[in-house]
Formats: sequence, C-alpha cells, structure tokens
Amino acid sequence: MSVKERLKSFIKREGLSVKAFEESIGVSNGYVNSISKGIGKRKLETILEKYPKLSLEWLLTGKSPEHFASEPKDDYLKNLLAPTYATCIPKIHKTALAHVFYDKHHMSTLDKEVLPIHDDTVLDADWFKIEVTDMAMNTGSKHALVEGDWAYCKAISKQFWKEGFDTTASKMFCFFHNEHGILFRAIRHQDVASGTLTICALNPDKAKFPDFKIKVSECSFICSVINVLREL
Repeated sequence: MSVKERLKSFIKREGLSVKAFEESIGVSNGYVNSISKGIGKRKLETILEKYPKLSLEWLLTGKSPEHFASEPKDDYLKNLLAPTYATCIPKIHKTALAHVFYDKHHMSTLDKEVLPIHDDTVLDADWFKIEVTDMAMNTGSKHALVEGDWAYCKAISKQFWKEGFDTTASKMFCFFHNEHGILFRAIRHQDVASGTLTICALNPDKAKFPDFKIKVSECSFICSVINVLREL
C-alpha cells in the first residue's frame, strides 16, 4: 500500500468521507487523491493533531501493524522529519539485486525506509537506497563508493534520457540494466542520437573494471547518486 492508500484506509476506518477528512484538516477537495509519494511536514502535523490515533510510522512506512500509535508522535515527528518533507523508498540489499532491476512487483515487497528531504519538487521522483557490492567506483578517496556502502539514488525521469545526461552535476550514476543488473558507473561518452552510453568505473584497475557500452533502452531506471552512507 502507498501512503495515499494507507491514509484512505484510515479515513474509511474512522467512518469519514474523503471530502469530510479534507475539510477537517483545512485542505481543498482532491488533496488526498493528489498525494503521490509523500506528505509535507506541516500537513502531517495538522493530520496528527486532528487524528491522534493515527500512527505516523504506519502511515509513512506501513511497518506498524495497527493504525494506533505506539510511541509519542511529537518525538517521532521531530526526529524523523527535521526537513520539511518525507518520502518512503525501497531499501535494496545485495541479496535482492538479482531481481529488482526488472521486477517492479518484487521491488514493492522490499524493506522500506523513510527518507527526509528538503525539496518538495523531488517527492514525485523514484528514490532507492542500494547496497554497493563491488569496488568499481573506489578511487581511494573519501568520496568513493566501496563495497558495503549504501547509496541514496534518485531516478532521472525517462523524458530527459533523450536529451543526454548532465555529467557535471552528477559524477556517479546507478543503472538498473536488464542484463548486467544494478551498476554504479560514471558516463564517459554519450551518443544521444543512438541512445548509447559508454560507462566506466572510477577504479583505475581497467583489467577488472573495463569500460563498456549500454543502450538507455536496456535500463528500467537510471539514477543520480545523491548521497552515500558508510558504516565506520
């Protein structure tokens, strides 16, 4: 279930119509149906103030089995949503990498994590937290990707694939490739007309990590690597 579906389920359980719920939290008719991947912090605060029985954790992640809160919402909201917005993203462990690049149903069954963000314009983007499984992007610097890291990746909308990828704004990309699986690579060259990319590892060992070509049409997602989590 999505955030919108869980909210509708709660509204139904409360015996309300969607319109009555929207009026009670001071939003225009159609707000609930417009929810895509997340709800702004101010809206969440209003909803929780009006409906204290609603579990914030269940609403955002679906993890809590019941609608009723099991912890103080003020502390949970303060700690979780210091930024203004939040979205729920799949957490892709290395054991799941063989499936997620082609099977969206399988992806929907993966563990989820709440990702606090500052910009509501990226709420509609697909986000992923992916475990790094090789040393292809290891340059030896603190900004490298190494095995065991977790990469936060934001999908680039397919409408921009034909225009070429901005390699100045993003140095590392994540490709959900139909044959090679999930790959972390840089883009060395792009032929926009044919949709062909030459992708490369940043690891200097080219014998182990050679450059090769892929077609963008062979990918289900192409993402920018936004941030990296490394356990020390």
